[in-house]
Amino acid sequence: VASHVLPTERWQALEADFKAGDAKVPDISPRRSNNSAFLIDYLDSLNSDRYLLLFSVKDEATRHLSPDIQKAMKSLGLSFLTADAYQYSYIAVIADGIVSYERCGNCFLQYSGNHEKKELYVESGGYNVGNVSSIQINGVEYSMNRRGLNIVVYDTLLDRVMGSACFDLYNEATPLFQKIES
Repeated sequence: VASHVLPTERWQALEADFKAGDAKVPDISPRRSNNSAFLIDYLDSLNSDRYLLLFSVKDEATRHLSPDIQKAMKSLGLSFLTADAYQYSYIAVIADGIVSYERCGNCFLQYSGNHEKKELYVESGGYNVGNVSSIQINGVEYSMNRRGLNIVVYDTLLDRVMGSACFDLYNEATPLFQKIES
């Protein structure tokens, strides 16, 4: 049986606001917020083996990649996205709480695989090598395809995509959310 780590209180409150249609997304710019606390809370809320996590960078995601964000990523087992990877492509797949794939490079990246009978396809193009993000599950596109760190969360217990987010770490680091309907 997969364990479940409940999200932080702030993440639960934000999720409730989204469901009620009253969401007020905070500015999480690393220069003006508490070390990108919102992104860090988001990453912390994903630290559970019940989630299949798919990451893809479009354009750039390291300009304001703080040590605290890197620490939150490391707590998920991720290590390849570093501050010196400016405008690089990046893909990561975490299944059952284990990093099953992670690549970062100054080239176009693609990943194809399967998890629990789900076909996965992820691609990442940094600014100079495609400028694109694609995250597909069973042929359905879920990536927001926006500049920054695109993340898709699939809940293996509920057997559905829970959501898609993009965090722009180049300028204002303003989170963009896309609600996925079941």
